Amino acid sequence: LSGTVRPSRAARDLVEAHPFLAWTPLHQSKWAVRGQRRDQSGIGRVSRVVDAPEARGASEAADGRLLPEAWAAAQGGEGMDRCAEVVFEGRHGRPPV
Repeated sequence: LSGTVRPSRAARDLVEAHPFLAWTPLHQSKWAVRGQRRDQSGIGRVSRVVDAPEARGASEAADGRLLPEAWAAAQGGEGMDRCAEVVFEGRHGRPPV
């Protein structure tokens, strides 16, 4: 997959409505700079698209995926949209998110 994306105005609502996703402070920071041409940190690259993201490990940083307990509780969601993993390149020595 290729292509770049910016968070849309409805991004938070879409993430919160999905049974396997959670809005994080990192999502908020990228969403807050949407539409600002000066700030390119709000442009991400689609790295993959999946039907349902895998649960994240307890030692992994919050990235929008649910922990195993919440992920198991979300099983059986009907009519849910597919999920895209978007990577935002790090700037000023910070790692990508």
